[in-house]
Amino acid sequence: MKQAILPNARLSDKAMLTLGITVLEALYNNPFFVSPSPSLPTLQAAQNSYTTSLAKAAFGSSQDKARKGADKKALLNLLREMVRYVNRTATDVTMLYSCGFSISKDRKPMVLGTPVAKVVHGKNSGQLILSTSAVKGGIIYIHQYTTDPLAAMWSEITTSRATCKINNLVPGQMYSLRIVAIGTNGQVTISDVVTKMAV
Repeated sequence: MKQAILPNARLSDKAMLTLGITVLEALYNNPFFVSPSPSLPTLQAAQNSYTTSLAKAAFGSSQDKARKGADKKALLNLLREMVRYVNRTATDVTMLYSCGFSISKDRKPMVLGTPVAKVVHGKNSGQLILSTSAVKGGIIYIHQYTTDPLAAMWSEITTSRATCKINNLVPGQMYSLRIVAIGTNGQVTISDVVTKMAV
């Protein structure tokens, strides 16, 4: 879900000043946010103090610059409180886009890559090693094998690793193998079938 974004402490002086003005203008008489917290007069007072101290700090003393820094921090804290209020209050994107803050972008669902199965003989008799390069977006790998690729059921080993040792196979028997990748949102991709004789 979209949300108003907390302002960054690294905002430039000018950007902070502009953000304060933008938010005050957006929330004044805004029918979606009728009881802002902090109150708009409180935010306006902090904005005024920062505007004044910012102007003095441009050609002022070290004390003036310290005052500006303190006023900027105070304004930042109030704006962050306001973001939390907005996010608690807003029930749809129309409300969010009227608040004056930057709004987060919707995350695009990750496209799950497809595994490319490879199989080699293991060190032990009756052992095959089934593997793929790590699949983008994959969190679970199901390593499947069968002596009959047309059968409905495959034997399988589920792991978080892209490589799996399959043991206790029958030497001299041909096996069909494949890898199923599972993504973070339950997406599924399946490799092509590869064949190998156990030795």
